[in-house]
Amino acid sequence: CPSLVMSLWSIDDKATEIIIGKFYEGLARGLPKDEALREAKLFLMNSSEPRYRNPYYWAGLVHVGDPSPLGPIPVKTSTIWPWIVVSVLAIAGFAVPILNKNRRRSDGIGPEPNELS
Repeated sequence: CPSLVMSLWSIDDKATEIIIGKFYEGLARGLPKDEALREAKLFLMNSSEPRYRNPYYWAGLVHVGDPSPLGPIPVKTSTIWPWIVVSVLAIAGFAVPILNKNRRRSDGIGPEPNELS
């Protein structure tokens, strides 16, 4: 379900960086969204910087919507690996006959290039 974290007023960039970073850490631990934001705000308020105890720095960020945890994040498989494998096989398919032809010539097995005329 849709969910949003937004600010009600312009907030200090550093305070926002700290709160959102801790918010994402809470989400990664499986916390509900509202609880992750609450913990992030508490972390900021309890930091060594006294000015962050002022609600101006943390109260403006609010969560709206479904508070349930994100759940497992799906891992997207890369689509580049099949292309890499196909490319390597194609290059090998062209290179092997050329290398074999050159090897036969140097071993004296095949005709020399000037003998083909």
